[in-house]
Amino acid sequence: MNPDATQTLFNQYSAAVEMLAKRMLGEPFNFHRIQDRIRPEMLAPANYYWRDVINECAAQFERNGAYSAATVGASLNPSEIGVFHGYAMEHSEMDLVTAYTYFYDAYGRYSETQIMLHQVNWLLDGHSALEVLNKAESMRRDRGISAFVKASDGKSEFEAELLAAMDGRVFDYPVKPFLKSIRNKIPYYEPSEYIVLAMLSGGGKSYHALNQILYCALDGIPSTYINLENSPKNVQKRLWQMYSGQAFRRDFSHYRPDEMEKIKSDWEMIKSLPIRSINPGNAFSDVAGCIREERYERGIELAVVDYAQLMDIPSIRGARHEILARISAGFRALSLELNIPIMVLAQVKQEVMNRPDKRAGMYDIADAKNFTQDATTIILPYRPEYVQVMSREDGTPYEKGYADNFIAKGRETGRDASECRFNHILGFYDVPEPENDFPDFVNYGNRNEPEF
Repeated sequence: MNPDATQTLFNQYSAAVEMLAKRMLGEPFNFHRIQDRIRPEMLAPANYYWRDVINECAAQFERNGAYSAATVGASLNPSEIGVFHGYAMEHSEMDLVTAYTYFYDAYGRYSETQIMLHQVNWLLDGHSALEVLNKAESMRRDRGISAFVKASDGKSEFEAELLAAMDGRVFDYPVKPFLKSIRNKIPYYEPSEYIVLAMLSGGGKSYHALNQILYCALDGIPSTYINLENSPKNVQKRLWQMYSGQAFRRDFSHYRPDEMEKIKSDWEMIKSLPIRSINPGNAFSDVAGCIREERYERGIELAVVDYAQLMDIPSIRGARHEILARISAGFRALSLELNIPIMVLAQVKQEVMNRPDKRAGMYDIADAKNFTQDATTIILPYRPEYVQVMSREDGTPYEKGYADNFIAKGRETGRDASECRFNHILGFYDVPEPENDFPDFVNYGNRNEPEF
């Protein structure tokens, strides 16, 4: 083996270790993706300084489920915490998974030089070619450069659900549809579900998304609203209106003191809920990275993206439907990776306005037939008032505020529909029952008839 070549490969490996350490400091929210792939033997030849950084990140994540550049710096060298913050900003053009891939490749090539030296010595010692191959493969396994496979086969998860059913215990998940009429058909959204909710532009997709997030938050379920369309202030206004049951007015000064107190207490409740509305930009990589960070730093159980057609993959040039196909596939993979339901809103084609009932089907999702293939659940809300359809096919007029949700695709429901109502204060809500005559938001604060 050429000594210069060996040194070159070692230098490449050392540079890769340094880069990996710095990206670990910069992306603690992505560490879970490489956690099980870093083995101590991979770091044995590395400079002790960067090896200590990597090991400390791993140790803190193992203990606390999180770390930061500051906590790692404080542990290794409290007088240089600022230096660690600087490290975290370096190589930001490369994400942590890519940095690990680069490191793993450099480590593998350097390790192969060491294995080749051993192979020569084994041959000179009289070992057969087959013995040499077996010993070389054993050394590769010991050094952690054999194939890596880590995935659940689903047996333990299904066994837990099966045994619960046999014991008469209901196996439940925290994220449930906010409408009772949908819960009667879909009792919960399972972790790893990919839900597509599609509607005409301006039809109320954002209301549906915020209804869902608010319903979950009032049950203590943290969630993230990736808001690519609405202003942050408008998001907060809608949440407050949905909770309080009244419209925002520019002047509340004429209200009674008890009404003013209710206005303030409703807002304090909204502020306290585990909801974050974020606009990370329209690049898919930024949106996915934001959802990962929220999952591993806040423990969110639901992510909603509003909406798909506003997104892009800047590094790819191609037809719009091809880019959206990659975005859809990316969200499906992300829901499986993070093991949470992800709801993605989408627009349907304007051509549905040419139909008599102006209803959309699941193949009407604009520019993205792949959504229908990737999604586990597809819901198509419908508001006849919005599309100016006054009556059903049999001539019966629609009730005021009538709306429904067509489940065009479901894991276990098949195709089904559920009736509800809509207004611009509450968004979507269940048909009021005669005995109470208010929407079925069991946790919502205002139990009075909403202002319309």
